[in-house]
Amino acid sequence: MDDQVELFLQNLAEQRGLSANTTAAYRTDLDQFGEFVRQRQIATRYWRLLPHRRPARYAARQGC
Repeated sequence: MDDQVELFLQNLAEQRGLSANTTAAYRTDLDQFGEFVRQRQIATRYWRLLPHRRPARYAARQGC
């Protein structure tokens, strides 16, 4: 998963031209979400099957 996150962040910076601050904010959010997933022992191979509620639940807990 970490390699995929790095590729995504690289794409944001290089292809979409997002600022370093915006890319850093995405990194922080993705790191926090990754920790959320690890704490709940959700295997990354099942991410495609992950109900949309779980990311929403995470966001709600973060006050988003």
